[in-house]
Parts: sequence; structure tokens; C-alpha cells
Amino acid sequence: MRQTKAVLLAAALSLLGARHALAASPCPPEASSVEPVRQTILTVYDALTRDDSRALGQLLAPDFHAYENGKAMEGPVLTGLIRDAHARGVVYQWSPEDIDIHVRCDMAWASWVNRGAVGGSGEMKPVSWLESAALSYRDGRWVMDFLHATRVPEPPKG
Repeated sequence: MRQTKAVLLAAALSLLGARHALAASPCPPEASSVEPVRQTILTVYDALTRDDSRALGQLLAPDFHAYENGKAMEGPVLTGLIRDAHARGVVYQWSPEDIDIHVRCDMAWASWVNRGAVGGSGEMKPVSWLESAALSYRDGRWVMDFLHATRVPEPPKG
């Protein structure tokens, strides 16, 4: 009986030690700042504005997906819709403001209000979105894994 208790105690201490070692593993120092996360978010919008697929390939995770316009879509679908709209003359102006960023080692999430405009041929209509994103730190840089955008309804007229 004492031997069984000793073995169980040793096993429990071993598990606690392993959990402590995992919890104590250091995060990459460059991954602890919110500024690189903010820059990644802003650079994603810049690349979308310019239809820069090369930059987006570096900024979006390979399994990136989004909720946009009430639909779930994979990265190529979202970027393709934006590229096709640009080809039809639609202009998007995005301005993510007051980005609230939370970093946990190699994961980050952020939320913000994106006040912008959509239109073309000199007729831009103000639009705002409530947005959030999840990012991960991979291969020495932040990449966006998920983006959610909900259009803020226009105030009722009258």
C-alpha cells in the first residue's frame, strides 16, 4: 500500500512538474509587443487595397478564413471578391481605429471599429464595420488566422 501511494505521489509530482515546465516556457521576446500585431492588421488592409496577393500570402495564415457580409469564406474567396469589386470600379477606404489588442505569447486577438467608405466614380458612401481578428506568431512574424466584420447599420432616417 505504501509503495502504491509513493508511486502515485511520484506520478502526481511528475505531472505537476511537466505542467509547470510548459507554463514557464518563454514566449519569443518579439512576440510580446502589441505594435507588430497592429502593424500586421494595418498592412493586411493596405495589401487588400492594392490587391497585393504576394503581401497577403505573407500576412494571412494558409488556413485563413473570415466572416464577412454574413457569410463564412476562405481567404482566397474574400480576396477574390475584393479584387473583382476593384475590377468593377468599386473603391474601398478602410481605416481601422482604436485597435484593442491582447497578446498571449504566440496568439493575439484584436477588435476595432473600421470607419471607411465604399463607392466609385466620385460617389463614396461612409461605412463603418465592427471587426475582430485572431492572429498567430509563426516563423518569426504575426499572421492573421481569422477576420470577422459586421457592418454597422445606418441610423434610421427621420
